[in-house]
Amino acid sequence: MYSSKRMKDWQVIIKLYEKENLHLAELASRLLRNLNYEIPAIKRQIAKCIQIQEESQKKIQDCTRNTQEVKRQYAEECKKLGIVGTNVQRELMELVRDLPKEFDEIATRCKDLYPVLEYYVAFVEFSLGSNAFSNEILLLTRHLSTLGNTTVYQYQTGDLPDKIEKPDWVQEDNAQVE
Repeated sequence: MYSSKRMKDWQVIIKLYEKENLHLAELASRLLRNLNYEIPAIKRQIAKCIQIQEESQKKIQDCTRNTQEVKRQYAEECKKLGIVGTNVQRELMELVRDLPKEFDEIATRCKDLYPVLEYYVAFVEFSLGSNAFSNEILLLTRHLSTLGNTTVYQYQTGDLPDKIEKPDWVQEDNAQVE
């Protein structure tokens, strides 16, 4: 049926091979090799895969526990900041809007520190025996206790600014209040 000489030769060899049942001996040899080597190797591979699977399940449990711990810590930190934690940027911006009020409160409280400040300056002058540094002690506290909440420009130069530009979020907050 084949026109090629080589193909016919191979077909004859295969028929002779199968004729005397020589292929059964080779199959028996393969079967013994599978029993002696391949099956134990596959069993070891299965055992390794089961071990890896168990380790992976333990890692999943560890990761789940770590995730829960991180979520708990996140909730604690949000609670410390006074936010819910669903939309952090918006919530923090809402907290920033309260800063001018907080600064005014701090400045008001600093006015109560003026007698303490004077006492401390007198103590330093007495300790050093000189009043050369008395004007350089606690400059910011002195400024806040005498003038209250002012601009940085006024603190640095001592002059009132011509114009104060407030950030957009402060102006929005004032517009909402009105």
